[in-house]
Order: sequence, then structure tokens, then C-alpha cells
Amino acid sequence: MENNNKSFKKGIILGISVTLLVVLVLFSAGTWGGLFTINGGSLMKNNVSSEESKENEDDFEKKVQSKVHSVMRIIDAYYLEEYDEDEMLDGLLKGMLAAVGDPYTGYYDKESYSSLMESSQGVYYGIGVVVSQNIETGEVYVVNPYEDCPGFEAGIRPGDIIYSVGDVEVTGMDLNEVVALIRGAEGTTVDISVIHEGADVLSDLVVERRQIETHTVEYEVMENNIGYIQISEFDTITTEQFKNAMKELESCGIKGLIVDLRDNPGGSLDTVVDVLDEFLPKGIYTYLVDKNGNRQNYKGAHAATYDYPMVVLVNENSASASELFTGAVHDYERATVVGTTTFGKGIVQQIFPLRDGSGVKVTMAKYYTPNGVCIHKTGIEPDVVVELDEGEYPSTVEYEDDEQLQKAVEILTEQMNQ
Repeated sequence: MENNNKSFKKGIILGISVTLLVVLVLFSAGTWGGLFTINGGSLMKNNVSSEESKENEDDFEKKVQSKVHSVMRIIDAYYLEEYDEDEMLDGLLKGMLAAVGDPYTGYYDKESYSSLMESSQGVYYGIGVVVSQNIETGEVYVVNPYEDCPGFEAGIRPGDIIYSVGDVEVTGMDLNEVVALIRGAEGTTVDISVIHEGADVLSDLVVERRQIETHTVEYEVMENNIGYIQISEFDTITTEQFKNAMKELESCGIKGLIVDLRDNPGGSLDTVVDVLDEFLPKGIYTYLVDKNGNRQNYKGAHAATYDYPMVVLVNENSASASELFTGAVHDYERATVVGTTTFGKGIVQQIFPLRDGSGVKVTMAKYYTPNGVCIHKTGIEPDVVVELDEGEYPSTVEYEDDEQLQKAVEILTEQMNQ
């Protein structure tokens, strides 16, 4: 036990030191289900002097090392059972980041971090369900189960609350940890207990995991040569999927475009800027401001590719990157926004990989629309407010019942005829 104790102490001190080093040195721009960059963007300068920063770091590390040493002596002297060093270290770091008090800042063990990275790439093994989380209650709920995937086939529907995965109750857990529990090897199954909307009892489902290739962009040509394009997330693969979709729509001779961002929880900052670059002139699409007042601009690279009339659809689940898109096209007066007030997440996270395969996600800036508006905790109110009936969801409602989409078509048709 003594050798374990020594190696564990060394691991804790090294783990904490590396974490602090990454946060202090790589402090940079930009979450799954939000707005993030992965170890990217220009470095923002820290106003704290290097001497003062080093002194504060040393003081904190001394406190941590002293307290951890004391706790480990108690555990080794009195704890009845064996313990797992890796689990204890992961628990320590999770608690450390949770103590910041920000629901979007957190530590990810190897499995959770791997799941997070897979999500952004668009191919993974799981059940094909987009989930989100109520920040106030901690409940994990289903936003969109893809119809050709095992989750939908097993009976999971929009609005379902995920109560447990396996024998783990997930309410209050970090969302990416929940996702990591759901995912696993291809061909295996996962037990998921859900509460269907309007029900007061649990439904126990057994869902097979399969390879899921995320299609973040869906499109079609509607009446009156109106192009319709739905972006479910702004992942790394979204830019290519979006450009391919637009080429197809262009070849069909569309005269106007509806961009549907309802239930889009966010994604990559670089991706949403790339997509905006197809619609907006050269200029600032958004800018970030960090704790020290440093500003970083995100600009378009070229003049707009498409200039026909456009309507953007949003709702209360449109968050972060989708709000950034909406705010930019609204400020440039490039599109009419239809739907309901958006979620209101105007902050950016940066994801930092650690050497052992784990990672840290840190809220590091607020983002602003081109006109200088931060929408955090307020959201964006549409130009035209239209609500769906209670219990209806964009992913399942038929066109004849989708009043938001119908209004978008009506407005776009008027603009095309002017």
C-alpha cells in the first residue's frame, strides 16, 4: 500500500501541475452542445505578470499538495477497502473543475474525452440520439433521435427525459459523461430508462449500439423554388456537408433559402464562421472578450457566395453556435429570423487535451454579435415570433402542422416576389 500511496501522490501532483500549466499557458479561444474551439485560435495575452502568476501558482500548488498529502495519510491509515488510484485522481480533478461553479467547465477522463472528440468528427458507435441538459434541474433530455438509428427504433422520442443509463442515474451528471456511458463497442447493448413526455413512469429500453455517421445537414427543394437546409449541429464535418448541400440546391435553381437551426445545440466556432462566410460580406461575424478585456475578432474570408433572400428558423433549443449564426445574419440584415427566443448561451469554451488522453474544458470568453450584443442568458428574439403547439417538435411534426416553417415559407415567398 505504501508504494501505491507514493505513486498516487506523485500522480496527483503531476496531474494538477499539468492541468494548471495548460490553463495558464494555452489560454486561448472557444462545447459540444455549445460553442467551442479545440486547442485553437490566437492566444490571448494574460494581463497578470509572469512573476505574479508564478507566485499564485506556487501558493495554490502548495496548498493542494499539503491537503492531498494529509487526506492520503488518513485513507492509508484507516480506509478499510482497496481503492483505485486512477479513479481517485479523476474524481479529484472532476471535483476541482466542478468547484469553479460553471456548468460548462469540466474535466473529462479518457473515455469521456474520446467521446467528446468523436462527436465533433461525426462518426462514432452509439445509438444516434442528440441530447441536451436543463442547466437548472440537471435533467438530460432528448432533442432529436435520428429516425434511421437504433435509439429511435427502440422507442426514444423528442422530449424524453433520460433517467438512467445502465445502473447509473444521470440527472446532474456532466452531459459528456452521460454520452460516454451511452456509447460503446459496436454490437453491444445499453440499458436506458426514459420518461416519455406526459408519462409518470419509467420505460426501460434495451438499445443496440451501431456505427453512427452523423448527418448534420439535411436539405430539400420546397414549393416556389425555395431551398430548405437544416443544420442539426456545427461539427467539424458540417462545413463540407453544408457546401455539398448548397451545390445540390443551386443546381435545382432555388430562388430563396430557409436555414433551420431549431434544436441546434451549437458546436465548433470555426465551423459556424465558415458557414457564415457563404452568406455575409467581408467583415466581423463575431468577437470574443476574455476576463482581461482582450478582444479577438472572427472575420469572413471572402465575399458572400449566395445572396438570395433568406429566413432563419430558431427555437428555445437553438443555442451557442446556432445563436452566433443567427445574431450575425440578423445584424447584417441578411435574413429574417422566425420562431421563438433562443436559449441564451453567449459564452465560449476551450478544450485542452492532457498528455494522458484526458482533457479539460474551460469557459474563457463571452462572444458578441457584430453589433456588440452579448446574448448570454437572454437569447435572441426573432423578428417574427411563431410557436409550435405544446408537445410538437420540429423533428417529428408534419409540414401541415409546422406553423413556424409555414410562416418562413410565406415570408420568403413575399421577399422573392418583391
